[in-house]
Amino acid sequence: MSEDEYRATVLVVDDFKTNVEYLRDFLEAEYSVLAAYNGEEAIKVALEKKPDIVLLDVMMPGMDGYEVCRRFKADDRLKNMPIIFVTALGEEKDEASAFEAGASDFLPKPVKRVVVLKRIQTQLERIGQMRRLEAEVHRRTREIDTTRMIGWVPPKSE
Repeated sequence: MSEDEYRATVLVVDDFKTNVEYLRDFLEAEYSVLAAYNGEEAIKVALEKKPDIVLLDVMMPGMDGYEVCRRFKADDRLKNMPIIFVTALGEEKDEASAFEAGASDFLPKPVKRVVVLKRIQTQLERIGQMRRLEAEVHRRTREIDTTRMIGWVPPKSE
């Protein structure tokens, strides 16, 4: 990747440093990586650094991952940020709880590098498509507003 190309930023949130370092080791080849070791720190880092995506553990002291996710989704500045849960919890109810909290995806530990990379790529592509669509809607809305301001009327069909 050249220096001119944009590197997406991934925020890894886990209370175990070894888990953060494991993910950082292979993510840094493709992405800028930020780390947080608890929920409060995750919210603070996200607000300050504006990562593109979050990899979030569920079981952490204090605020668990579900609550962190709910707080992201309740904050207008963070609500559109994709969150992928990366957790040792693997029961169906755990996955359901993650999606109910607002997760974009769910990966049980131990994670496979290729799967993590592909899931991140998929979420970033989805966000890119949404941004392009929003930009096109904005552009067309401006066109309509401009034509209304100048009083242009489309020709009548014969």
